[in-house]
Amino acid sequence: EDLYLCSNGHGFADWINHSCDPNLGLRGQIVLVARRPIAVGEELCLDYAMTDGSPYDEFDCRCGTTLCRGRITGDDWQRPELSEVEWSTMYDNLAAVDTICRERGLVQAFHPHVDSVVETADEIRRIIEHTEVGFVLETGHMLIGGLDPLWFAAEHADRVALVHLKDVTVDLIEPLNRDELTLMEAVQAGIFPSLGDGGSPIAQVIATLESNGYGGRYVIEQDAALTDGLPADGEGPIRDVARSVAYLQSIATALDADTDTHNKGEIPV
Repeated sequence: EDLYLCSNGHGFADWINHSCDPNLGLRGQIVLVARRPIAVGEELCLDYAMTDGSPYDEFDCRCGTTLCRGRITGDDWQRPELSEVEWSTMYDNLAAVDTICRERGLVQAFHPHVDSVVETADEIRRIIEHTEVGFVLETGHMLIGGLDPLWFAAEHADRVALVHLKDVTVDLIEPLNRDELTLMEAVQAGIFPSLGDGGSPIAQVIATLESNGYGGRYVIEQDAALTDGLPADGEGPIRDVARSVAYLQSIATALDADTDTHNKGEIPV
């Protein structure tokens, strides 16, 4: 702690070898941090694609890790765009996983997510149209990707296998989508507040699902990043989760106590 590797004019990548599965990452633009515990004597390494977004220094990689990409380019940091062949492969693989799950009495729940290959509204609609897979209705990541989670609840309630409840500070969506913020930086800035404190239509989503007979689980997802050390007792994430639980309890109280799905308006979380 408070020890730094400083360059004498060259970039730090000149002194640290590349790896596609590095033990170092970046905090901000110049601070290197450990991504995992580093053993004594272990070589420090960095993924060069974390530091360079230009194509002039492309090279073949022989790092030997299971995650080796074979060739390092200035575009590696970007979210890949799937070809039609790759989309078709995904559809087939999701169907195969569905079969495996059914044979074992399990249910597959596909989770669209920021910075994954299925993030945007168009990408989510592809999965809806070309597969029969069940979804995680994610009230945060779907909204960030441009798809209204209330629309999904109303139009595709039969495809909902699980619900992740996450609120969103809508003013941070565009900076995140324009790559002005990384996902971690957005979390640190408060993009995922307590339920009820953001702009995601959580109460309407729950009411719509309940009216359509949804009988599955609701999971509170309270992403947090501690930026100022450990919070005091009762503060920080535990306070935020308590606010979220209280918000859900208020929604449950407003639900019809006589629904067949849940008893006395209780939401299973």
